[in-house]
Amino acid sequence: MKNSKLIKNSIALYSMTIAKLIFPLLTLPYLTRILSVEVYGKVAYVKSLMSYFQVVVDLDLCYLELRK
Repeated sequence: MKNSKLIKNSIALYSMTIAKLIFPLLTLPYLTRILSVEVYGKVAYVKSLMSYFQVVVDLDLCYLELRK
């Protein structure tokens, strides 16, 4: 019972990680073709800011998990 749940959760985690890596590669050509240079620059800037915030949140969550 526990093994099947562990395998199911692992597959879900790996599939989400793979999707997280592949999805931007699929959407990049579409965005660069549809958006103008200025608008795509703004989108890239916001995405970079979100990445910095995500690093901070991930580090903070790891710290909270260690405290428990």
